[in-house]
Amino acid sequence: MPQILGELAHAAALAGDLAAVSAALAAAEEYTADGARLFHLWAALARPWEAAARGERSTAVKLATELAEHAQLHGQVTFQLHALHDVVRLGEPGRVVSRLREAAAGVEGQLAPLYVSHAAALDAHDGLALDQTARGFAALGL
Repeated sequence: MPQILGELAHAAALAGDLAAVSAALAAAEEYTADGARLFHLWAALARPWEAAARGERSTAVKLATELAEHAQLHGQVTFQLHALHDVVRLGEPGRVVSRLREAAAGVEGQLAPLYVSHAAALDAHDGLALDQTARGFAALGL
């Protein structure tokens, strides 16, 4: 359930509905069983976007960076990649492009390399590479 509530909070944050974000995150926090702690990372992914919806971009970047560090420490590479990519999406690709490369090394699938190419293209201000990356995301339905 925390995963679903985290996704709901994330969507609400992107839509700017702060009341719905707060309600979904509060509900997610009610799930405290040790076995469900992994799923709290989904709710944690919404917190940077909640800050961004409040207009607190530096806080959003800080929260995403802290989540990436936490995920790395606990061997949660998927969450680390998502959190690092959120830093990119929040406008700070230069802060994480090398960390994204390291985290993506050895990860199977097409998404991790796209996160890296997105960060690199934004950091380099390379419009052609950004267009190619956008086509890659679109090919995955994203």
